[in-house]
Amino acid sequence: MRKIDRYCKICNQQLCWGNSSGYCRICFNKTVLKHVEEKYCIVCGKKINKYKDGLRCRDCSNKLNRHPDYSGENNPNWKNGRSTIKYPFKFFSKRKTIFQRDKFQCQKCGITNDEYLILFNKSLDVHHIDFNKFNNDDSNLITLCRKCNVRADNHLDWIQQFKEITCSIKN
Repeated sequence: MRKIDRYCKICNQQLCWGNSSGYCRICFNKTVLKHVEEKYCIVCGKKINKYKDGLRCRDCSNKLNRHPDYSGENNPNWKNGRSTIKYPFKFFSKRKTIFQRDKFQCQKCGITNDEYLILFNKSLDVHHIDFNKFNNDDSNLITLCRKCNVRADNHLDWIQQFKEITCSIKN
């Protein structure tokens, strides 16, 4: 099989293998990205890379993350050190029943366990709605994909939705 040479649509420069945009890096930045809104760091005012969605440049973000005022309990993501607590044995024995109850499907986005295995080579998660690893009551456990499970940690408003879902499944 012969490799086909591809060239930039604007400047005719030969493109690297795997480039699917049809533009070299320089022409892509000048044409395609020129319509993207420019963003500036809220701390130092430095222009942020157009591909990033953050509010801070890399330097300011790194300084913030390493700052002692934002470590441990002072970090906005601190959850009373819960991640270091091991799951009890009862939780692992309940996982299968929760998967069966939820029909092996993420209760937030709807992806099935089979689809998730094909895409990510991982099984769905069982999430503790109240974040208490020792509360293994069926009404406190729900099947989620990894993406929704991670988001649930940051969206406390989802807790009520999850409680309603588990109540409706029970009935």
